[in-house]
Amino acid sequence: MGADLCTRRVRFHVDDPELALTLATGALLSLNRLLHDQPERDEAQATDRLGESLLRVYSLPADEAQEICRRPLPDLDHLAVHDVFAVEGR
Repeated sequence: MGADLCTRRVRFHVDDPELALTLATGALLSLNRLLHDQPERDEAQATDRLGESLLRVYSLPADEAQEICRRPLPDLDHLAVHDVFAVEGR
């Protein structure tokens, strides 16, 4: 059912996936630089606006892109990323 659902519900329309990835990567790197250069800028608002813009570039309707970007972030504490980099013996 999962694969069938994916083929029926196309959300993103890109002609060139590698170019789409390049666009997103460049936008994120540029946002990082902008926030570094302008520390007074509200990083949460800038991140949401960039995310919304990228979703719209990939053909999501504006209202749906805005709704997605306003959702709370998922809790990722269970991933324990800090354990991956723990020094052995500490």
